[in-house]
Amino acid sequence: MRMTLARIWIAVWVVPVLAEEPRLAGSWGDLHGEPLVPAVLGMWTDLTGSAWNVQDHAVLGRIGAGMMNAGEALFIENEPFACDAPLMTRDGAEWVFPSNRLLHGLAVTRRVRLDRQAGTVRYLEAFRNLSAGALTVTVELRTQYNGNIGEWRSDRGTLSPVTLGGDEEGIVVQPASANHDRLFVYALCRGTCASRPALSAPSRFALHVRYQISVPAGESAFLLHGLAQTPPGSPRHPSMADWSEELPSGERERVVNLPSPQLDDARSRLLAAVTAEWGELPGEDTLFLPGQSRLPGQVRGEQIVLGTPWGARRWTVDKVVALEVSGEGKARLFLRNGEVWRGELGAGSARFAPASGGGEVAFDGTRELRWVRGQVSGLKEWPAGVEGYLETQDGQRFVLSSPGGCQVSFTSHWGAWKGTLDEVDEFVWREGDPWLTRRDGSRSRAFPGEESWTVETREAGPITLPLNRIRRFVHRLARVPAGSIEARLRDGERLMGEWSTGGIEVQGVVLKPSAIRELRRVGDDSVRVTLWDGGEVNGPLGGGVVSLVSGGQEFRFGLGDLEVMISRGPGLSEEDRAAIAAEVARLGDPQWETREAATRRLAAWGVRARAELSAALDSGGLEPEVRHRLRRLLGEER
Repeated sequence: MRMTLARIWIAVWVVPVLAEEPRLAGSWGDLHGEPLVPAVLGMWTDLTGSAWNVQDHAVLGRIGAGMMNAGEALFIENEPFACDAPLMTRDGAEWVFPSNRLLHGLAVTRRVRLDRQAGTVRYLEAFRNLSAGALTVTVELRTQYNGNIGEWRSDRGTLSPVTLGGDEEGIVVQPASANHDRLFVYALCRGTCASRPALSAPSRFALHVRYQISVPAGESAFLLHGLAQTPPGSPRHPSMADWSEELPSGERERVVNLPSPQLDDARSRLLAAVTAEWGELPGEDTLFLPGQSRLPGQVRGEQIVLGTPWGARRWTVDKVVALEVSGEGKARLFLRNGEVWRGELGAGSARFAPASGGGEVAFDGTRELRWVRGQVSGLKEWPAGVEGYLETQDGQRFVLSSPGGCQVSFTSHWGAWKGTLDEVDEFVWREGDPWLTRRDGSRSRAFPGEESWTVETREAGPITLPLNRIRRFVHRLARVPAGSIEARLRDGERLMGEWSTGGIEVQGVVLKPSAIRELRRVGDDSVRVTLWDGGEVNGPLGGGVVSLVSGGQEFRFGLGDLEVMISRGPGLSEEDRAAIAAEVARLGDPQWETREAATRRLAAWGVRARAELSAALDSGGLEPEVRHRLRRLLGEER
């Protein structure tokens, strides 16, 4: 009996955990190159007179009779974040709280910075996905107050908002008791971002803020937020913009609640440009004339006629947002769907009747004017039925109805690519260089191979435009990263795809591409290769050239052009999966030694086996000990 208990005790403590330690930039002992030391937690007072109590797990604690009881407690899928060994920078300006264990496949680190001058506390959470597949989780920030909440409003005045609208970035919480003389002002998001928060008050003294966060395999996402304490009547809102500028660009681009060039960039930029072109949007139809003259009134007539290179076009007045006439018969027409047309104003166009009476002003092209329709809001969403926009160098913009019908080809430093406009996220001339972003996430300087494009437009049908007249194309759908390998190249260029070789030679060792987690250039001719099983190989790269299949084409680039190649998930062959399944079956073997040996061999697979082990755990019908060993291997039990 003693022998059995001893063996069980040993089994509980020697089972390896299949999870690499979550790491900060560099290592556990540094933050962006700055050494870290064991943290000193406690109470601090900023220069505005507000007191803060940073406690274990990065929770803001209570100070005397203060309103905050336990603030900013972090939960992932309702599991609490915990850290037993907090660190801080040597100057004490920033605390670093690494998680004790993986939470649903994520290694989590909380960073807290107190700005004593501004009187704010800034949080930055890093979520590193160490699983084999993409993860989407609910992240929740819970605050419990020492007393009832009087009311909480958005920074735009919305009372008790359930979600924050597009122009709302935070909330203000006011205590119910007059004994608490401070408001809590939270900064929660900014602009067009991937994740906007949902809010709820489960009790009179609690507030929860929830985000949905998606993290690709092997990558990281960040969440930025914070708060300030201010006297009533003059809430001071923390600046998300200032906080974001303090972050390294690699982190800033992955903050899910900030506008990001990685997310919806082409679309949001285009919608902002469309609204800016419309100019002032008055409450009623207004005619602007030279000399800063403006006349409110009403447009009379049913249509506006424009002579274009594709024939005369007619639009009903209700489709038009603005009309700009040069006085020489030349006009620009701005439509509700974002289109811009140039041409000669034709006979039979509408006219404008001033509200003050008098003669009507004809839209006949004989005088300079600008008419803007009233009661029109800015273009905040992609209009229905628009598959893409094509802009020309002279300022026209056309709605495309079927980009897939236009065949295109491009040539970059790394190779050539052929496809259709439906596979293009954005093509734009920027500072004299043509930039191509494909919908799989690849981005590079690339010159078009054709002299012209023939596209299908909604208003004009098929039109042919010389390439020297095309300024930009933007697709309706946001890009969807594809491919298991991301190659980050010089000058911000990027390719998404698959390895095109059966082996990578480093230091005379040939490595299977499926075993490589990261290949990073560390010198003129050397690389550091990190493997999924935890191994590392350093040395010269055989041949000095790396190749990748992207969009069905092979691209080759020298080591001098490469920054890093990152695998989005470990690769497993059918033989690998069969070997893992066999070891899982041995976890239920009657012989204890067999179970122990199988456990050690499964742990040696590293993070590559996480998906297979998770599937085995979810299959059900397992013996308690097998279930326990799988959970230990996955890091779900301590």
